[in-house]
Amino acid sequence: MYSKHMTTTEERTMNPTTLTGVKIVSLKRLHNSVNGNPRWLVLLDDGTEARTKPDAMLSYTIDNPEYRKVPLAVRLDGRGNIASIEVA
Repeated sequence: MYSKHMTTTEERTMNPTTLTGVKIVSLKRLHNSVNGNPRWLVLLDDGTEARTKPDAMLSYTIDNPEYRKVPLAVRLDGRGNIASIEVA
């Protein structure tokens, strides 16, 4: 029996990657995690869409001005979620 939370084959086999020199184009607030923590959908200037991980501390800081209009290094996990962001 398959779980409704099971990912597709493509999502399961995606390698973690780091995008360097990208900028945040937009942020969209998503529903909170089951524990009540914020989640964000992030659009980067290279066309990448990614979400913050559930219950990640990053969700509380990603909308800070320090990440606006500056090149960033964005690390994505194997599922395409944002694992970390830092100014490049």
